[in-house]
Amino acid sequence: RQILVKLLDGKHRIMNFYDSAVTGADLKKRIESLTFIPSGEQLLLIDSSKVLHDHQVLILPPSGKKPEEITLGCNFQLPRDKGFPDDESVIERDVLSNFPVVVHLLLRLRGGKGGFGSLLRGAATKAGHKKTNNFDACRDMNGRRLRHVNAEKKLEEWRAGAEERKLEKVAEDFLKKKSKEAVKIGKTAGVDSAEKYVAKYRADSEKCREVVEKAIRDSVK
Repeated sequence: RQILVKLLDGKHRIMNFYDSAVTGADLKKRIESLTFIPSGEQLLLIDSSKVLHDHQVLILPPSGKKPEEITLGCNFQLPRDKGFPDDESVIERDVLSNFPVVVHLLLRLRGGKGGFGSLLRGAATKAGHKKTNNFDACRDMNGRRLRHVNAEKKLEEWRAGAEERKLEKVAEDFLKKKSKEAVKIGKTAGVDSAEKYVAKYRADSEKCREVVEKAIRDSVK
């Protein structure tokens, strides 16, 4: 009894089974031994659309059987809290229309909450709605919000410029120091020039006073 499995690379591999009943879990184990893909990461499809769950049993016909004799059923009923709907516990016989049995191997992907598509479509049709350029609340391929990624980039840039900022601080302090020294020297020079002017003024005043006194004495005589 054979099952034709289409792998991720698009190639088909034939798997032989001695038992006529093969569960989805058993088939995943065989695929895991062949591809080294863990069973929990595998997603098997029958007829490219029906999911083959671990609890379901694939009834394989012996060699020479017709395609309509292939059946896919379930050997037990799952509880309702397992997450499988009742109509998927048994797949009808006419699902497998081709012979041999072909199973497609896919990988399970982590899903998100969903439900935002309708909100985005509704927001785009609002009258007077402005396009946003703020995508900080969005996430990247690693699941991190863009605001956190951008903040980390800015922090790295700030750390990279620490040495440059240190040199700028030293240069700024040096310029401030030189400026204070220049102001201090200017004030000292101003005081010295004022004292010289006052001394000259006093000397000239004294000479003028002496000349006036001499002139008065000469006139009295």
